[in-house]
Amino acid sequence: MPLGVRKHFESPYRMGEKITIDEHYRWIFENSVPGLPEAAKNEGLTPLQYMRKYGAFEVSRDRYRLHEDAGFKTPSGKLEIFSETLHEWGWPEHAMPGSIESHVARARLEQDEMVLVPTFRLATLIHSRSANAEWLYEISHKNPLWMHPTDAARLGIAEGDLVRVETEIGWFVLRPFITEGLLPGVVACSHHLGRWHRPQDSDPSRFASAPVEMTVEGDLWRWRRTGELVSGGPHWWSESGVHQNITFPVHPDPISGMHCWHQKVKVAPAREGERFGDIVVDPASSAGRSGWRGRCARRTRHTACGRPVAAISPHGRTEALGADHQPAPRLTRHASQAKVSPGRHEGGAPDGKRRADHAQET
Repeated sequence: MPLGVRKHFESPYRMGEKITIDEHYRWIFENSVPGLPEAAKNEGLTPLQYMRKYGAFEVSRDRYRLHEDAGFKTPSGKLEIFSETLHEWGWPEHAMPGSIESHVARARLEQDEMVLVPTFRLATLIHSRSANAEWLYEISHKNPLWMHPTDAARLGIAEGDLVRVETEIGWFVLRPFITEGLLPGVVACSHHLGRWHRPQDSDPSRFASAPVEMTVEGDLWRWRRTGELVSGGPHWWSESGVHQNITFPVHPDPISGMHCWHQKVKVAPAREGERFGDIVVDPASSAGRSGWRGRCARRTRHTACGRPVAAISPHGRTEALGADHQPAPRLTRHASQAKVSPGRHEGGAPDGKRRADHAQET
C-alpha cells in the first residue's frame, strides 16, 4: 500500500534510488535560492560548487527595513514602548520595559536550595530526537549534574559519587561533573538524554534507551533501571543519561502560559539504597505546587479569549476570531488516571505520545 513518502526519499536525479546528502543540497541550491543559479553560472560553477566555495549567498539587500513600509506586527504598527496589549490584558505593571523577579531569584531561595538549569544544550544533540544518531551519541551519552567546586566541597560530593537532586515533587539520582564553568549556587543538567523503556515496549533505541521497571508506591511513581543499554553493534558505552524533566512540577508563566523550566532544588549525596538513574515523582501534587495556579488567574477584561487580541496564534491573530469567540473546552490530564505508555522520555510526562484515556473537562 503506498505510504506517500517516496517523494521525500527518492533522488530527484536518479529515479528509484535513495537521495544522498549532496543531492539534497544540490536540489535546494538549484531550486530554492533565488538568484543563486545565475550567480553560479556567471562563475562557471554549479550552485552546489558555488556554495562550497563561498558558503553564503546574498538573496536580497532589501530584507532589513521592512517595517518602514509594512510597520511592526503590533496593534499600532509602530515599535511600542508602552504595551497597550499587556495593559488591557490585565498586567499594567508590565506595560513598560523592566525586569521581573524570577521564581528562582536568590531572594526566593531557602538556605539549602540551589537553582537547577535543565535547559542548557550540548552542541552535538537535538533534544532527545537525535537518539537515532549513533555517532552523535558516541560523543555525548551522559548528562551529569554540573556543579561548582565550592558547592561540591560544601556538600561533601566528589567526582564518581552519586548525587540526589530533589525538586518540589520528586527527585532523581545521577553523577556530578565538578567544574568552574558555572556560578556557585547553580547546578545544571543537559536535557538531551535520559530515554528509557519498559520490558514490554517495542523497538527501544539500543544505544540511547535504558531498561527500567516502573512501580507505584502509594502516591509515588518510581522508575528504577533494570540494566544498562542493549548490547550489540559498535557502541561501547553503557549509560544513556537520566530523565530529569518528569520530576518538575507544573510552572506556567502567568502571562504567556509557557513552562518556566528553571527549578529550585536541594542537592545532596545519594541516600543508602539509591541507584544511578533512580527517578521518583508524586504526580498528583504537581499542578497545585507553590501557588502557580493562583498566579495564572486571569486579570483581564477580555474574558472570552485565551490570549491577548493582538497575540500571534497558530491560526493567525486572535483578533480575527472576534471579541465574542468562545474557546473550546480544555482537557486536563490527571496523572493518576492516565494510562502509562512507552516512554520517550524528554517531555514532562511519562508517556511520549501522551494520550490520556481519562480526561476531565474544565
